[in-house]
This record gives sequence, C-alpha cells and structure tokens, in this order.
Amino acid sequence: MKRWMLTAFEPFAGAQTNSSWMILKALQQMSPQSEEIVFRGPVPVTFAGAWSYVKQELDKDENLDGILCLGQAESRSKISLERVALNCIDARLADNDQATPALGPIAPHGPDLYWSSIPWERLAPFPSWERSYSAGTYVCNTLMYKTLSWAVEKNKMAGFVHIPVLSTQHDSVFEDCPKMDATEALTAMQNILSFLKSL
Repeated sequence: MKRWMLTAFEPFAGAQTNSSWMILKALQQMSPQSEEIVFRGPVPVTFAGAWSYVKQELDKDENLDGILCLGQAESRSKISLERVALNCIDARLADNDQATPALGPIAPHGPDLYWSSIPWERLAPFPSWERSYSAGTYVCNTLMYKTLSWAVEKNKMAGFVHIPVLSTQHDSVFEDCPKMDATEALTAMQNILSFLKSL
C-alpha cells in the first residue's frame, strides 16, 4: 500500500465553506487512524502561503509516496482530475491575503508546465469524475505546479483534484453554481483514494 498526504483549502472569496475541506474532513472521520492517508489542512488560499504550508507538512514525513491536493471549482459539475499545471499566475480576484499578483510565471526559470505524475488514465471511468487539462491560473494551479516540482525532485507522485460546490453548501455566493450531491462526491473520492493506495 502507498502512503499519501491529502490536503484541502480553507474557504475564500467571502464564502464560509469550501467543498475540498468538507470532503477531506468527511474522509478523515471515516478513517481517522489510516496509515495510508495523512490528512492535512486547511491550506491557506494565498499565493504566498499555500505552498509554504504544504511544503512544511511534506518535510515532516519522509515516508510519503505522494501527495494529492484538493481544491474547489465553482464552475464545474464533476470532480476534475487535473493533468497539467501551468507556470502562470493570472489572478482574477484577490487571495485571502488580499494580494493580487501581476500576470507572470510562478517560477521564472521553471518549465512552462508540469504533467501530473498520477496515472489518471488508469483510473476506471466513473460518472462523477473526468480528466481535466486546466487547473486555472489561481492559487490551486500555483500549488499544483509547486507540488509537481517537488515530486520531480523527490521522485514521488503528486496531483490535484478539483471538487465542485456541494449540495450541502448554502453560501449565498454559490447560489448560481452547479452543485454536486455531497454523498456522490464523497463516494467518488473514496474510490479515488483506493486507486491511489493501489499504485
């Protein structure tokens, strides 16, 4: 069995909830003593703090085989298995530090992109998820880019999954967002974690 770290983000942009954190907490309650999955978070939704927090947690556990970061995607109706992280920041709104970085690269001398080292193509098709080739250009993509860079350096696995807004999230800012049934999302994530542990 592989040993994975699972992270999720705090709420942002005026919301009181974040689907990624809700799913992580639900998974943790189901297997709080799991040796295969290490739960960490919430990750700050900040360009300066997200990777700093995750890197600090990664440095504490040398026995990890990989990391999967979860984030929330308000415009999506299925769980998105992200394949690519771009070396690009293009912030459409301020982060939770009220910072809005200028358009530019995450790593000025880094590669233009990183491919996820998780073989999502080997995961059996399921109605609740789909492979995605854009993690955006906000904090999620920045964290994904830096975790993939870490994975290359350490010869580990790393990836990112976006979760839609859940049916149990009633924040006013999500009124017009597509929503996914919370139980369906949890079941899908359980299957995804089982896949990761089997790699």
